[in-house]
Amino acid sequence: MSKRKDLIRTYDYFKTKSFYGIGQRKAKLFMNGLLKKLDSQIKTAPEDDQLLYRRNALVFLRGILECENCNINAKKYFNTDNFSYQDHNYNRKHALIHELLSVAQIIGLNYGYAKSNDPATKYIVYFDLPQTGDQVSFHSDIDQDKLNSVPAYNKEWDQMVNSSLRKIEKSFCMMFGEELKKKYKIAA
Repeated sequence: MSKRKDLIRTYDYFKTKSFYGIGQRKAKLFMNGLLKKLDSQIKTAPEDDQLLYRRNALVFLRGILECENCNINAKKYFNTDNFSYQDHNYNRKHALIHELLSVAQIIGLNYGYAKSNDPATKYIVYFDLPQTGDQVSFHSDIDQDKLNSVPAYNKEWDQMVNSSLRKIEKSFCMMFGEELKKKYKIAA
């Protein structure tokens, strides 16, 4: 099976079976609600560094999940008549990467770029996920202006293909899993 087909198969599975079996849609809705709750708590305790970190880590994880979804959807609709949808997803992915770079810096995550060997893109942008330190990466032609503020990535690629969704889920569940279980009454 090709890497692209395997990635799409994994994505289809994760849409319904991930995040303790509730699927990505409910998990994203949960993340949105939790973000509102954290924003409300921060209003009453704006100097609470732990609350700020949790909020920004949640923003990062929600964003990186969305980035991976855009990446997969662009590949899913590759070489179809729906070319504008593919372009839309790649454009959204690149915009999200720019946002994620800023959030990663704010919360002190390890991140950076490396030159790509793939002729279709110039760079690979790497992020180490909160709590786990697992690596996710995206091929990207990041803007030259933004590139000036991004460090070179200080690790080698982990050689794991089509693993981002699992890594993102693991990081999220380590940070927010107990709250998710409580909300959806999921047995441990």
